[in-house]
Amino acid sequence: MSNKIGFIPLDGRPCCLDFVLKLGTISGYKIQTPPLKLFRNFLKETSVTSLQEWLLESAPFLDYVILSIDMLAYGGFFASSRFWTNNQTALQRLEIISKLKSRYPRLKILAANVISRISWAVQEDEELKLSEMLVEYSQLEYLLQHNYQAVNTSRYKVLQNTIPDSYLHEYKSVRKRNHLINLAMIEQVKEGNLDFLVLAQADASASGPHREEQRQLLTQVYKNRLLDKVVLYSGADEVSQVLLARAIQEAEKTQVRFSPRFSTVNGPLITGGFEDLPLGKNLSSQIYAAGSIKTEDVGEADIHMFIHTPALSDHSDDFIREKACDDNKFLPEAAHIPWEFGASLEYAVGKRQLVALADVAFPNGCDKALMQLLLQKVSPLQLHAFAGWNTPGNTLGTVIAHSVLRWIYVHKKQQDHMGEKKHREFLFERFLDDYYYQSLFKPKMNSLLRERNIKFKLADSVYPGVNKQIQEKLKKQGEFLFQRYFKDKRLSPPLRHYKIDCIEQAEVYLPGERTFEVALNYLFGLKRE
Repeated sequence: MSNKIGFIPLDGRPCCLDFVLKLGTISGYKIQTPPLKLFRNFLKETSVTSLQEWLLESAPFLDYVILSIDMLAYGGFFASSRFWTNNQTALQRLEIISKLKSRYPRLKILAANVISRISWAVQEDEELKLSEMLVEYSQLEYLLQHNYQAVNTSRYKVLQNTIPDSYLHEYKSVRKRNHLINLAMIEQVKEGNLDFLVLAQADASASGPHREEQRQLLTQVYKNRLLDKVVLYSGADEVSQVLLARAIQEAEKTQVRFSPRFSTVNGPLITGGFEDLPLGKNLSSQIYAAGSIKTEDVGEADIHMFIHTPALSDHSDDFIREKACDDNKFLPEAAHIPWEFGASLEYAVGKRQLVALADVAFPNGCDKALMQLLLQKVSPLQLHAFAGWNTPGNTLGTVIAHSVLRWIYVHKKQQDHMGEKKHREFLFERFLDDYYYQSLFKPKMNSLLRERNIKFKLADSVYPGVNKQIQEKLKKQGEFLFQRYFKDKRLSPPLRHYKIDCIEQAEVYLPGERTFEVALNYLFGLKRE
């Protein structure tokens, strides 16, 4: 295997950096990155100069490079939400793209950039209320601009007078700058400097300034005949995983075929939390962005992708989201419990189909009812891929990418135990993180912190204690998960003489001053028989 892939992440959070590196190893690819210490603090601006130097030094030895435009233009995802970098500087920084392509025309450059979220990226507890007001203000302003009836103009004026001018000015300046950069990246595709571009819509809603920005971006894509090279969908943190799947499929000269199976009849029409595209449309767009194919013919599918959606429609399901999205409580409404979906998944696994599961019923964690049904009947190791984290777009992208790279490994002529082991470690981490941490433990921890009036940021005096509690809880839960589902399980043929023997490394910690995400780095030991 000669193809070499370089990678500039959105930031240093596990989902944006570690996931990509781990998924690469599943298919046998070692992803090359700048020194990881550059991405250590995702709430600070990364040195773009260092990234540019690394790209110029590494490009002669690469076949593909996956670029986060937010990182190259502003120094990271959080930095993209602040006006630390002006328009001119951002554009100048991105001249590195044309420089790379002119020097190394054979280098395939796959890039992603984020369409600004509707909310304010929160760093301090005091900014939570501000973010909520900015969302409401932006929605009302959009409706007023587009002459919608029954708009609460008095509320709009209250918000306009309440939000500090400095915040409102920065919010709008950031949006204009980021939109300018997105338009410039479409031009880079037109000029042939970018081979493929994903425009990922971060946290959004049915109304807001992002809708007009999307319209303008897609109009430019259409006018320049670039619909095959530029994709817009809901997501952000998962996008590098999707592009990795595209690069490796192209390198392997293959296309993995997905057959979707939604948990409800209207599942494809439902718009998930924090998004503005229906799930069916978003799934199709992500499959295309990953370089794969969606098929309605179950018989010809490589991957049978099960998508567990919210129970009801986007609007009528609001009562469920309001009650459950923060702490993922069990909801005893009959419409919510996926009896038949769980049985169908069990049947597909029993038929030895390659089954991938995306749980997008709730934001920020798995559905407890589904997990109870699943783990009573199906072992995690019987799944080809699994995820249930953050937004629907995030989950879908991880499951698609994992499915593709696992499939490529399974169909290699010469398999090695490393790709199989890495697949199992990643699958293990998804259950421990997305279910046990996000759905079960984090809500309890956040409730305790709220009692201490801690809503978001963990102070230096608080972080060590919280981090230690999370480490102890998850390591204990990880040991249970390992003993029950992973220990002494043989690898797949032709490596059945190996089995998973022990946990050699169990690294658990909070990567930032918040409980929102946890970093997991587990290594399994193998025993040859």
